[in-house]
Amino acid sequence: MNNCFIDSTIWVEFFRGKNKKITETVLALLDEDRIFYNGIVIGALLTRAMGKREWSFIKDNFDGLKYLNADKVSFEQAAHIGFKLKKRVLQSLSQIFLSPAIVLSTI
Repeated sequence: MNNCFIDSTIWVEFFRGKNKKITETVLALLDEDRIFYNGIVIGALLTRAMGKREWSFIKDNFDGLKYLNADKVSFEQAAHIGFKLKKRVLQSLSQIFLSPAIVLSTI
C-alpha cells in the first residue's frame, strides 16, 4: 500500500469527527503508519488551536507521524509551479508547495 500525505483541511475535518468517511480513512492510515505531513500542515493546524491544551494535543500527536522535509529546492519548485499556474487558476503557496515536495520525497 502507498503512503499518504494529508493536508490540514482533511485534518480539521478528521478532528471535527463529522465526516464518517474521512474519519475511517484517516484512522485506517494511522493504524497502518502510512501518513506523512510537513511544516505547512502542522503550522496551519497549530495556528488554529483554541488554546494551550489543544496546541499540545496536536503537537504531541503529530510527533509520532512521518515528517516530510522541505528544503530550498522544494520551495523554489513550488514557486515556479505557482508562477506558471497563476494565469489559469489561483492557488495558495501551501497547495502549490505540496506537489513538488511529495514528488521529491520517497513516499
